[in-house]
Amino acid sequence: MSSDAKKILVIRFSSIGDIVLTTPVVSGIRKKFPDAVIHFLTKAIFKGLMDENPCINEVIYIDKQLSEVKERLMQENYAYVVDLHGNLRTLLLRWHFLTNKRRPIFLTYNKSRWKRWLLVHLKVDIQLRHITDRYFGAVSSLGIENDGNNGRLYIPKDMKLPNGIKPPYVVLILGANHFTKTIPINKLKEIVQNVAQPMVLLGGKKEEACGEILRNTFPGRVISLCGKTSLMESAYCIQQSMFVITPDTGMMHIAAALSKKIYVVWGSTTPSLGFTPYLGKEAPHATFIENTSLPCRPCHKHGQSHCPKGHFKCMQDLHMDFVD
Repeated sequence: MSSDAKKILVIRFSSIGDIVLTTPVVSGIRKKFPDAVIHFLTKAIFKGLMDENPCINEVIYIDKQLSEVKERLMQENYAYVVDLHGNLRTLLLRWHFLTNKRRPIFLTYNKSRWKRWLLVHLKVDIQLRHITDRYFGAVSSLGIENDGNNGRLYIPKDMKLPNGIKPPYVVLILGANHFTKTIPINKLKEIVQNVAQPMVLLGGKKEEACGEILRNTFPGRVISLCGKTSLMESAYCIQQSMFVITPDTGMMHIAAALSKKIYVVWGSTTPSLGFTPYLGKEAPHATFIENTSLPCRPCHKHGQSHCPKGHFKCMQDLHMDFVD
């Protein structure tokens, strides 16, 4: 086996955005070790995100528990395990690998938990390094450097737009994992009113009702695909769009990985937390729309199920005439 012919396991379980943001690191590993066998371990609910990535030899999926693939992983003789998740589950995996005759070298990134705590709870003005830059910290000892390019998402070549969808159009993302990151319906209506182009709405099943309200309010101008497309079908719709309007959510990172122009509407989270769109040197810029006058932002590192102050001014006070 040559020095390049190593087996390397990269781990990231959640979320859509976090997985997409690992792609520059995977590319860096492939560049450093062109002959390596690279496996990527993630959850089955994200199937498709990394399957077409040419830097990866195989994506290994779990439904819930690492025990589903533990025996297989123990037999792979990995030289390195790049842990870009860093939780109890991966700590247990490290313990299991200790029983192997050939133990891989574990490489883990710095989560900067104390800095996030200071920013969220004490509002200390800390600009956290972008999470992708922190991911690169895990592999810096291997001589892998960030080349400054944005992430890449590879979409299957046989993808087609759903019937009735034809460019040019703008994508508007509905919903987010947390209420305080979700654009309210009244603000979504303002966005549609202020955008001249036809709009395609993307979201999951829980956004179907909201999508129908907007479709009925703006007949002929809005097509809702909420709950009707797979993850990669949604990504293809984004790829074919003029630009994307989105809250702080996974689709924001997909749009960045597809080098789309992005308008990001920030609620309770802030760019300073280090989870902004990761845009390369030649990628279109992202425009941030946020209420910078509120002392309560950010109120949580991920978002919350309700506004702790009860006013939700981080979203409700925004002006939605931002498209140039």
